[in-house]
Amino acid sequence: MTLSETNGIAPIATAEQLPDILTAQHIADYLHISRRRVYELMDLNPGAGGIPNFSIGILAGWRKQILPSG
Repeated sequence: MTLSETNGIAPIATAEQLPDILTAQHIADYLHISRRRVYELMDLNPGAGGIPNFSIGILAGWRKQILPSG
């Protein structure tokens, strides 16, 4: 897979390769889901299967610790 195939973000094999603060694209690439689905999960309560997140202005971010390890 090339950088152009991943919207300029290098393919990710392990969570350790990710930055501490993640974008929707990082999560989508790591979990092999669409970026749109990441935003849908962001709107759900974490207790109901949503992804815990934070926002700074209009930007959303996620901490790396939310990802499953292994």
